[in-house]
Amino acid sequence: MHIYWIEDEMPTLRGLRNALQRLGYRISELSNATTALDALQNIANSDSSILLDLCLPAGAGVQIPLECEGHEVGLWLLGRMIESGIDSRRIVVLSGNVSVDVLDELQSNYSIPNHAIISKPVIEIKVLLRALNGWSASCV
Repeated sequence: MHIYWIEDEMPTLRGLRNALQRLGYRISELSNATTALDALQNIANSDSSILLDLCLPAGAGVQIPLECEGHEVGLWLLGRMIESGIDSRRIVVLSGNVSVDVLDELQSNYSIPNHAIISKPVIEIKVLLRALNGWSASCV
């Protein structure tokens, strides 16, 4: 299985990345909104899963609306993914700051299920695996 991991702080998540790789997952790391947009067609044409951090830097050359900052960059990118035809069931949001408002927006505007929204830091790999495999949170 292949994962596009859109995250600007990959060194802090090295343990999770290494654990996924030991389980046979191939990971493509994208560090900002620009690199993710550059890869958007490849992502849309694949059956890969997507791990998305909401608080991302824009990167150079992306025309992100000026009012976007913090988690809004990730939400803007998520909107571009959905518009490009990426099924929201392939996306797992992995972010350190998910407020109630953001949680509601992810679920109501982008159809991201609750089990696919994970707060960092993720302590157990099984939590991430459940989200990647679309398992219900009740399957603990």
